[in-house]
This record gives sequence, C-alpha cells and structure tokens, in this order.
Amino acid sequence: MHDKMRELGTDPYSVLSDNSVRIIYDNNDVLYAIRDYLNDLEEICTAVNSGAVDEDYAYALESATIVLAFGVFQPLIERQRERFNIDTVWIELQKRALRWKKRQIKEISTRKQQLIELAAAVDREKGIHEKY
Repeated sequence: MHDKMRELGTDPYSVLSDNSVRIIYDNNDVLYAIRDYLNDLEEICTAVNSGAVDEDYAYALESATIVLAFGVFQPLIERQRERFNIDTVWIELQKRALRWKKRQIKEISTRKQQLIELAAAVDREKGIHEKY
C-alpha cells in the first residue's frame, strides 16, 4: 500500500491533502489497499475497545501505527463517511487513535518532567563532587 501511494505521488506518512484523496479515489487498487489496511486496524481497535484484547498490550504493539494511520487517513475516512452517509465508518479506529494520542502526549510530558528531574539530580551531584 505504501509503495502504491508513493507511485501516485502521495506521501504515506503525511496527512492526505484533498488532492491526494482525489488521486486515491481515482485508483481502485490503492483505494482498496487502504480500505483493507484501515479495516485491519479497525478490527484491532474493536478488539481493544470491547475488552477482548488487553489495552496495554495492544498499546505497546500498535499505538504508533493506529495514531499515525488515523492522522494520515482522516481526510479519506471523512470522505468515506460522507460518501456512504454513515458516521461510524472506522469509528473504533478513530476512538482508539484519539485515546492513544492523549496517552502518548501524557507519557511524553511525564518523560520530559523525569528528564528535568534527572538533570537537576546530576547537577546536584556535580556540585557535591566539586566541593570535595
């Protein structure tokens, strides 16, 4: 799928532009590959959201992929929802991606604070060693 997107001049790791969405819609092979990919991710998210799969386990394995995929394909997802007049197309993917994005932001903030505290501790240690 990624190679097919590149062949169309679309970056598979950047949010799709309106033009990219149109190009994808004009190429059934790419559209179906993306649809299958999003369906696979939807299945994972449904399993997590229903409690069938442990959230922390799934987060460790799939959070980066889920968050990135939703971010990249959100314009196409919205277009599919409009096209079929169904607001729930890939909704489990959206819900899980938004939850995990918040979790990632919180974890980054926590790690940043831990690094600040560690740097302060190192500075204190340097000060003690310089005295003696």
